Amino acid sequence: MPYIDAYKYASSDEVFYRSKDDDQVRKLTFQEWLNFGAPAPTLQDTAFLKLPWLDDVFMVYPIGRGYHVTFEDWLYYGQPTPKVVPRFAGDIWTRSADGKDIVYRNDNNRFTKVVTPEEYARAGSPPLS
Repeated sequence: MPYIDAYKYASSDEVFYRSKDDDQVRKLTFQEWLNFGAPAPTLQDTAFLKLPWLDDVFMVYPIGRGYHVTFEDWLYYGQPTPKVVPRFAGDIWTRSADGKDIVYRNDNNRFTKVVTPEEYARAGSPPLS
C-alpha cells in the first residue's frame, strides 16, 4: 500500500490525498479511504466556495481573501466540490461608467465581472453603490 497524506478542505467533508508516488491530488471515495487504512485527514484552512448565481469557483483563506480558481487550478486541487455561499464579504455592486452595465466586484477575491440581468436577478438584485 503506498503512503499517502490525507487531507480535507475547510469547505467540505471530502477527503483528498497527494500520493508520494506521483504527486497527484485525488479525491477519495469512502471505500478507497478505508482501503488506505482510514488515515485521519489533516484539515486545510482553505475553502472552495461559489456564489449561487455564478459558475466560477473561488479558493478563500481564513482571513477572507482568496482568488478566482481556473479550471486547471480546480483539477490540480483534486476537483473539490465548492460550498455554495449566499455572498462574500466585500461584495460591491455598481453600474459601469457609462451606466449601461451592472458590475459585480469583490476586491477580497480579486474578481470583477459585468453581470447579465439574469445573473443580477439570481443574486437577489442587491442595491447598487
